[in-house]
Amino acid sequence: MPPRDGRRVARLRRALADREARVAELKQRLDALEGSTSIQLGRVLTTAARRPGRGITRLPADLYRLWRGRRVGGRTKLPKPQPVRQVDLSREEDRLIVGGAVLGTSGPLIAGVLAPSATAALTGCARVLPLLPHDAELLLDTAEPDLLLVTASASVEPGSAWANVGDPAAGDLERVLHRVIAAARARGVPVVLWRDAASPPGLHRLDYDWIAEGDLGIPLHLTEPTALPATASATIATAAPATIAAAAPATGAATAAATGPTAAGTGGGTAAGEGGGRSGMPSDALGGASADAVGGTAAGLIGEREVRVALRRIFAEGATPVRLAALLAQVVPGERPEVPVPPEGHGLAVRVGVGGDPLAGRRVTVVARVGDDARAAAVAGEVAAQTHPAAELILLVPDERAAAGAEPPTFGLPARVLPERGFTAARTVRTPWMAPWPDADPGPDHLLDMMAAAECSCADAVGDDGTGRSYAFTAGPITPALIRRGLDGEPADWTARGVRQYAVTTTKGLTR
Repeated sequence: MPPRDGRRVARLRRALADREARVAELKQRLDALEGSTSIQLGRVLTTAARRPGRGITRLPADLYRLWRGRRVGGRTKLPKPQPVRQVDLSREEDRLIVGGAVLGTSGPLIAGVLAPSATAALTGCARVLPLLPHDAELLLDTAEPDLLLVTASASVEPGSAWANVGDPAAGDLERVLHRVIAAARARGVPVVLWRDAASPPGLHRLDYDWIAEGDLGIPLHLTEPTALPATASATIATAAPATIAAAAPATGAATAAATGPTAAGTGGGTAAGEGGGRSGMPSDALGGASADAVGGTAAGLIGEREVRVALRRIFAEGATPVRLAALLAQVVPGERPEVPVPPEGHGLAVRVGVGGDPLAGRRVTVVARVGDDARAAAVAGEVAAQTHPAAELILLVPDERAAAGAEPPTFGLPARVLPERGFTAARTVRTPWMAPWPDADPGPDHLLDMMAAAECSCADAVGDDGTGRSYAFTAGPITPALIRRGLDGEPADWTARGVRQYAVTTTKGLTR
């Protein structure tokens, strides 16, 4: 029997046993209620009220007999309710106390013991299922996540449902987390502790598969580019690299936690690599710059050129999707073929390694209209030189050249040659973004700048609005340099349709 079917059968058996336990408990409660003194007294008084003549004369004797029977038989006690092993989601009253809302629309499914800030940061590149102490085991059993992630900040951040987990004063939360980790390991789900903050020592004694050091990076979808401090780029370049290492065995988990981040990132990683074939790996060079870079300071705001430089470094090295992708590359080793993520509300992705790529939302297709092979070669050279590589190049050629089977040079880029007439981006482009290529060379950082701006703004289209301003929403119309897949029509009509347009200048002089 396949593992997934086996888990489903086991879940149905537990649900059946739980239903039988509920029926038996309700029967015991009903029997106790029928024999209670309150019910018997009510019956005596009701009988006397219905037949006043005869009932009133017999009432003292009935009350005396009830009193004597209570003294002889003792007070009837309600049975102690039996613990129910699992919440039944088919019962509406049970669904009211269970969370289960998956945040995010694409990427791997991560069940997490997370701080509120970590949940907000990860929703930009993954589907996040926050676990709460009262429903963690149930959600882990029904969701089948790709990864169980525990952040140390969940124990210390204000407003966290897991506050003080690992502290001796919160032993109940630690026991719940221990059961959740054991359930995840039994299902083959990798368990990762991300030490993004100082936390109680009890949190590090649990049995994790991997331990990641450093913060979660900068969530660009929550970042205002113009609020970056002047030292953002320099801090990213000089910070110590974070590490991801296999956790120590369960018997030595306390020792590994006591050695601190340095041992877990250097010696611990080497030992893990020798023993199990997995070693610590530098993730990126952001270090502790995230909190300062996201918040910004009023005295250190920077100009457009500095914003572009800082965003390039953050986007490529210090953003949350980059950190998460580095973690998944270590936790799930080997080749992972691309798995398409189904539309929202249509179930989970097929689980092959990890059910989604945190960086999939950054894939872009370049679309260029070319008239001859010389122009096609120039466009291919410009696209090949981009610091943010394009996933595909689509060359639109005149109909007569397409009919003749023209094959312009593409310098090894994944490319398609299509007739210009009848081209529809919504049906042809396979990536989340499409970049119409300009006639003049926009510079090697063009795609990087546009993608960083799109990730910061969550806009539908990014481009120049002709006013010379950058990193601001505009009513348009813009000359689009980056368009979200599925957006069609003329840019002049986008404002009336409520399309979110983000202004970023495409002047080549600002690319370096």
